[in-house]
Amino acid sequence: MGCAVSVEIWSEIACPRCGLDSHRLDRAVERFEHGDKVEVIHRSFRLSDGFTVGSTVSARLFDLDDLLGLAGEIGLEREKTQRVVTGGRFG
Repeated sequence: MGCAVSVEIWSEIACPRCGLDSHRLDRAVERFEHGDKVEVIHRSFRLSDGFTVGSTVSARLFDLDDLLGLAGEIGLEREKTQRVVTGGRFG
């Protein structure tokens, strides 16, 4: 039998939280009773052209301020972006 559900995940390539949440989704599907009927498709995008091709960014060095700066470059509101990334927690 084919897949009953397809889940398409879009995430920013340098976002450590996106990678963690993607991993959590994969583990949840594995544990799900009908996980064999779920297809997870991972897609990625880049928020900023500030990263050169072939460059490496350490997730340990890429913090919330960096993410908020990149979000601002593409016109996202800083406060709304911070709420989304932190789950409503500030600080």
